Amino acid sequence: LQLDRLAFLFNSISQSVVIGLIVVFHPEIRRAINHIGDAPIFGRFFKPDTKIMPRLLRAVARMSKERVGALIAIEREASLGDLIDNGITIDAELNSYLLESIFFPKSALHDGAVVVRDDRIVAASCLLPLSQNPEVDKRLGTRHRAGLGLSEETDALIVIVSEETGKISTAQGGKLNFDLSLEQLEKVLEESLGLKQSS
Repeated sequence: LQLDRLAFLFNSISQSVVIGLIVVFHPEIRRAINHIGDAPIFGRFFKPDTKIMPRLLRAVARMSKERVGALIAIEREASLGDLIDNGITIDAELNSYLLESIFFPKSALHDGAVVVRDDRIVAASCLLPLSQNPEVDKRLGTRHRAGLGLSEETDALIVIVSEETGKISTAQGGKLNFDLSLEQLEKVLEESLGLKQSS
């Protein structure tokens, strides 16, 4: 109909509306982009040479010997973003001494779980969902029930060190494996995460 002025007005308004929406929803847009970038599927294309295996094994060995309780959730395909958001952000390269200091009994962050993504500790003091499975042994401690609960809801691998006994366990796929040696833990890490020892 050759409504040039009306078309010009609509074009001007639409540009202003788009800019206005970006300004108003800026925090939500940024959060959504961050979560997209955090998705483990992108990690498959950019997988660094990880040193998680020796560092994790060293920390677990010392905590087991000293009977320091630990709960370590290692992210796989399913994002643990919700857990990370509810914990205390660390975002540091995985280091055995840092891991041990987090779980030191008098540390402010020792309660809850550490979440590991690739070769980084992304958050600490994260609360995991407790297993609601009625068939689970009632004598299981909170760490084991929490590790089992997360493994029932995600594909994460959870490493647990008992504070009472120092024994090492893992939870994966809704199943607990108790009293593992370091060699057995190494094998679980290799099979579940595709990790190899790196110097």
